[in-house]
Amino acid sequence: MGLVSAAVCLALVLPAFSRRRGFLRAHPFVEDFYTAEQKARVRAASATEAATGIGCFLVGCAVAVLAQKTAWLAGAAALLGAGLGILFIVHSRLMAKRCDLEAYNRSSLRVLDEADIEALDDEALGDRAREARRDRALLRLVMSASTAVGLALLFVPAFGAERWFWITWPIGGLAYGAIRAFRLLRGGA
Repeated sequence: MGLVSAAVCLALVLPAFSRRRGFLRAHPFVEDFYTAEQKARVRAASATEAATGIGCFLVGCAVAVLAQKTAWLAGAAALLGAGLGILFIVHSRLMAKRCDLEAYNRSSLRVLDEADIEALDDEALGDRAREARRDRALLRLVMSASTAVGLALLFVPAFGAERWFWITWPIGGLAYGAIRAFRLLRGGA
């Protein structure tokens, strides 16, 4: 049953990612058309939704603790609270993200290949796209190295360091941030 659920999830998610990537390639740069008032309303609504999600999660936990003598009710309350909390938090993040066109423009530039970059009319935008691609490649390199180290720690018993497996990704993220900061200080973007 688990494999069927995973297959259904992948069948729903992968086409959405493909459509998003196609949209990003077709529209690599979008001018910011939201007013300051619209952005303020979205931020306020997003904060309210996130707080509601956290509240749902906490209420679910509280009901689960109070109803612990009835195991099915405690479990149901915890799952319902967690599910509603996640729903509100994810929705709030998605709604806030739609107004962040600067982040959209950065992410869309990362997916352009060299032919798409050459087709851009704006040379400065092409330079930004190439830099975004280099940053993405650097991130992939650092995180792949972190994953390799983590897997070695996990699966090589001679190291005896299984408990350190998870620390490799935060270290990889910090290393990437340090490399980016060094490049920015040095004058490269």
